[in-house]
Amino acid sequence: MFHFLHGLIGSPLHFQQVMRQLRPSGVALCAPTLDYLSHDLLSLARKVAGDANSSSAVIVGNSIGCQLALQLPTKARAYVLTAPPFDYSRGSVPLRRAQIEPWVDDLYQGKGHITDEAEIRAEACTQLAQLLANRHNIGRIRSLKAQSQDFLSNPKLKQAQARIHFVIGEDDYTTPVDAFRAFVAENAPGARVTVIPNCGHAVPVERPDVVAKIIREEACLHAEA
Repeated sequence: MFHFLHGLIGSPLHFQQVMRQLRPSGVALCAPTLDYLSHDLLSLARKVAGDANSSSAVIVGNSIGCQLALQLPTKARAYVLTAPPFDYSRGSVPLRRAQIEPWVDDLYQGKGHITDEAEIRAEACTQLAQLLANRHNIGRIRSLKAQSQDFLSNPKLKQAQARIHFVIGEDDYTTPVDAFRAFVAENAPGARVTVIPNCGHAVPVERPDVVAKIIREEACLHAEA
C-alpha cells in the first residue's frame, strides 16, 4: 500500500496527480486528510499508524508530512520524502493576510503548467486565511514548525536511511540543495537524494510524474531486497 501524508498547508489534493499515475499499478492508495492543528505530530502519527503499519507499505511525506512519516511506529518498505523540513527560517508561513497570496505564489515554479493549479492555489490561500483568523492557530503553527525540524535529529533518519529517498525542488528556498546534500551525506549517507530542476516547494504538485516514478522504483527495489 502507498500512504500519502500532506503538509500543513496542503491536502490529499496535492497528491492527486501522483495517485492518478500510480492507480494502474493496482496497489492500494491511502491519502488521509490530516488536521495538524488538532494534534501534535506524535499523537497524529499514532492516529494514522494503524493503516500504515505494514512492512510492505511505502510512506510518502511532503513538507511537515516527512516528519510525520518518520514518527509512524512502523517499519515501512520505503520512504519517499518530498520537500523535507530543513530550513524553516526561510519562507515561513506568513502571519499577515496581505502576505498570503505572495507566499502561496512563491511555492510554485511551474506556474501555468500545473494540473488543477487554480484549485490548489485557492485551497492554500483559504487554508492560510482560516489559520490566521485564530491567534491560537498562530501559536500552533509556530509549535509545529519547531516540531517538524526535529526531523533533522530523528534517530529513524539514520536507522531507515537505506529505505529513504529524498526529493527536493532545486528552487525550494527552504531546502538549499548544497546544504541539504551535505546534511544527508553526514547524517544519512545511505539515503538517496533527487533534485528536480525548475521546481519549488510543492514537489508533488509541480512534478507528479517524477514523484510517481520514484515511488514505483522504491517499491520495486525494496521488494527485491
